[in-house]
Amino acid sequence: MQRPYCALESSGATASLALVTTEGTVTWESKSPRTHAEELAPALSTLLSEQRLQPRDLCAIGFSSGPGSYTGLRIGAALSQGIALGSGIPTVAVPTMHAMAWRAFSTGIWREDQTGFATLASRKGHVYVGAFVMQEGLVREQMAPSSSTIDDLNALEMAISSPERPICRFGYLGTSCLPTAADIATLMPLFADIPNSSPEPLYVTAFERQHSTKPLPIEFR
Repeated sequence: MQRPYCALESSGATASLALVTTEGTVTWESKSPRTHAEELAPALSTLLSEQRLQPRDLCAIGFSSGPGSYTGLRIGAALSQGIALGSGIPTVAVPTMHAMAWRAFSTGIWREDQTGFATLASRKGHVYVGAFVMQEGLVREQMAPSSSTIDDLNALEMAISSPERPICRFGYLGTSCLPTAADIATLMPLFADIPNSSPEPLYVTAFERQHSTKPLPIEFR
């Protein structure tokens, strides 16, 4: 990615943005929880204008695709799609748990000789969970994100762990490790070649899939 690109993180209670240019990365983070709909678009407009950029100057826009907050993910996907359609640039969907795993590794929470066990709060006593390993400096998915009861987590951990590679649990259960837009931006080049002409969140549970519709693009001015 040569031209500037932007990333949105809206899977959790607090939203954030990252704008990557040749001069470095500029970030913004909401100070209030659950204000994605009110703050994300104006904050992105300000972030771009402060760097004297227009959406059409970007080479791509990335978003955290989930799992995570049902409403937050849809807002992020819809805003990304609106900008992409209006500016003729591609979207890049970055799985939230990949970004969590990268953050855990880059901050020293998770080591390369461990299996990363990412957890996020879900609905009614359930958690989202995914397992990852580091190979040659890249986050690799060992177990795709799924929804599990807390009681079943120990069995999942036993199934994927080994004496040579113990479990490191982080996120909702374990060491706190929430992804930011800067983490999404870091991983965007790895996911840029995956076709995603109509961005949609990753729906893991049956409830989410049953009640899901494609997010309508949010017009960006």
